[in-house]
Amino acid sequence: MSKVAAEVIALGRRACPVSADVASWDEIDAAASRITEELGPIDVWINNAMTAIFGAVRDIDPASVERATAVTYVEQVHGTMAALARTRPREAGTIVPGFVHDVCSANHRLGASSPAFAALALEHLGLRWLHPDIILAHPLEGDSAGAVWRDIDLTKEALGRDGSAWSRHIGTFAADWDRFAPMLLGPLVKVPAHPLLLARFGAWAALPAAAFGKAVLRTAQARALLSAQHGPRTVLADRPTATQTRSN
Repeated sequence: MSKVAAEVIALGRRACPVSADVASWDEIDAAASRITEELGPIDVWINNAMTAIFGAVRDIDPASVERATAVTYVEQVHGTMAALARTRPREAGTIVPGFVHDVCSANHRLGASSPAFAALALEHLGLRWLHPDIILAHPLEGDSAGAVWRDIDLTKEALGRDGSAWSRHIGTFAADWDRFAPMLLGPLVKVPAHPLLLARFGAWAALPAAAFGKAVLRTAQARALLSAQHGPRTVLADRPTATQTRSN
């Protein structure tokens, strides 16, 4: 966090890095007070903290579940309360003006490609899809983390020795998304327009996610990203069709 703050300051802007337990109201409220004291009134407040537990239920303890729930959901309430307490008196700088937060629905992996959304022509109503440079990240113990960039080449570079495998087995479908998406999202009631492309996907998608990761990936970062991409899931990662379950 301090490194990011230094980069912001180097660009001639002000920064106020604050660490806080988002599940604690007192810490969130204190963080909001310090930020407003040092930087002035809040213009935009973004609730974006989330944590999850990856593993079999038999290995999860109740305290971890309570902690994950508090960080992911209670944070949304605490953050909104802290922001509104400071923005409503000014009648300005609300939590992204005109935007209603849908808890835990900020990452719509297939939304921008959805034929249903496309048919609604929501752009005419003001909808604008936001595409960050880094689509998702998965932190690991220590200072390590895996990241998926919007740019396939940057993802390949960031994943090091797993970059080529990721690009070959996953990035190739992203690069050919315009041809691949209609087949993936539509019913298979007729011969697909690009059967070889779909068959290539199906050959790997039929494997359990855990088996796929062990077969083609070597680093913890890449395997963690694969796990994150396929969760939440309705079946365990070591069961067939685990790679086919998606959350939108």
